[in-house]
Amino acid sequence: MYKISNSNNNLNKIDSIDSPFFNRREFMHKAIAVPFSVGIGLSYSSFLNNNIQRSISQVFSGNTLLRINNLGKTGIKVSSISMGQAMEPSVYLYAYDRGMNLIESARGYRGGSHEKVVAQALKRIKRDKVYIATKVDSSFLKNGDYYNGIIKSTNLSLQALETDYIDILLGHGIDEVKVLSDPNFQKAFVDLKKSGKIRFCGVSTHKARPILEWMINNPFYEVAMIGFNYASPLESVDILLRAKQSGVGILNMKTLALNLKDRNKSLPSALRYVLSRSFIDSAVVLMANFTQLKENLQALEMQFSELDLQLLKENIRPSRSYF
Repeated sequence: MYKISNSNNNLNKIDSIDSPFFNRREFMHKAIAVPFSVGIGLSYSSFLNNNIQRSISQVFSGNTLLRINNLGKTGIKVSSISMGQAMEPSVYLYAYDRGMNLIESARGYRGGSHEKVVAQALKRIKRDKVYIATKVDSSFLKNGDYYNGIIKSTNLSLQALETDYIDILLGHGIDEVKVLSDPNFQKAFVDLKKSGKIRFCGVSTHKARPILEWMINNPFYEVAMIGFNYASPLESVDILLRAKQSGVGILNMKTLALNLKDRNKSLPSALRYVLSRSFIDSAVVLMANFTQLKENLQALEMQFSELDLQLLKENIRPSRSYF
């Protein structure tokens, strides 16, 4: 089981906008990122032939295409881009080799089998060098028995992941504040922490505004997984800045869930846009195969620029909001 240690948690500085090419929308979508540059990782063949013993500081030494951020008040440091659903363990190994240190899964992904894919990857990575975020199976909560549903789902996740603790456990698709404040919902997380089965807790949501507003004023949960992208409403920036300042760890999803005229041309810019927002601690991006993974890595070889902004302006069409 995992014993939580106390550590200092210095929030990233919220940067101001002073670039002349930012219009009103970009002024509202403030918080320019630390620059990205190309990084050099271990060769993939040498990686597969050895169990990784490196610390994350070794991965991020010198010039690198990634940065590490404090995940809110948790005290842990996560890569600015995280590993979304992969179809095979070798994709996770390659991503880890390139500096990513958080794997996202869920009890409900692929009928419960996705966590087993993660387990295979964990056999080749030292457990304390990677963070696991997984979600409760929402079908276990449909009858309103939140406590037993969360406990049951977590125990199944631990079994599938072949680990004795989960770093971040999230309620899956929680869109109503009344669930967040439910005593039995909260008690499940409290008891799981006491038993050492989880380190931190939170929720994923497709309605970020009310969930984040509640979390800002009620510091029970440490992490929120929300959907932010270039099409997000202007007010989302203010909410995310306040959540960041209050110590909520922000994991992002739906980074590329945009209605674009030319997706192939615009997706790298859309990814850079989200990663350049300093209120996003880590963006969880789908990496189903090596092609997607390498495309994501290539997108990080440049900083978000005026050209990216222009591409997004020209290609964006009305898109769903997750706020």
